[in-house]
Amino acid sequence: MTKLPAPLRYVLRTALWTLLLLGGSLALHLFTYSTFVVNNDLDHQREFNDGYKVFSLTLPNELTFCGEQVPLDRLDVRER
Repeated sequence: MTKLPAPLRYVLRTALWTLLLLGGSLALHLFTYSTFVVNNDLDHQREFNDGYKVFSLTLPNELTFCGEQVPLDRLDVRER
């Protein structure tokens, strides 16, 4: 086997790295920006909205935690 001259080895090595980087970036681009189907199912959205309900729980007048009275008159404690 013959040894290639240094300038030719440098050009071939640079070309190989360039091809590898371009190929890798192309593969990354294909996998990252692949197409996806947007599902705009209006019937499902309407059915979900019809069955969706928001309600509040009834709180007791007095509440204790670890033997201490919980201050339900404080709004931040009451909401938690």
